[in-house]
Amino acid sequence: MSFAHGLNETPKLVLLPAMLLSVTHHAGTQAPFWLFPAVGLTMGIGSYWAGRRVTETLAEKVTDMDEAESFAANAVTAALVAGTSVLGLPVSSAEVGAGSITGVGMRTGIRTVNWSMVRDMALAWVVTFPAAGLLSLGAYALLRAAGMA
Repeated sequence: MSFAHGLNETPKLVLLPAMLLSVTHHAGTQAPFWLFPAVGLTMGIGSYWAGRRVTETLAEKVTDMDEAESFAANAVTAALVAGTSVLGLPVSSAEVGAGSITGVGMRTGIRTVNWSMVRDMALAWVVTFPAAGLLSLGAYALLRAAGMA
């Protein structure tokens, strides 16, 4: 799953500093090679610190799983995330993982899933996109007011 996560997320995250470099240094259209390991290392550190909470929530608060069920959820998540990455389709590893874990929980009965936790996660995902858009709009307005955009 870690490999699939890196395969899916790294190219998206390399784009941000590559765009910044191209704007500030008039670089070419290709991202410098060193960005890929730098972003991968940063992702690893970030996943270790911040991702642990997400992992704990998915592993312990959505449904009870034994080792075989946990392996199945991770294998399905890895296959889906890696498959979409190869096709160039951006997906959220956490959302795919949450779906896999919820599916594992439903296998033993609909009541074994903590639906309030699933609802809270879904609400966070729904709110994230408009909030990010509004934040971006605010940043653009500030840059424009400062004559930088």
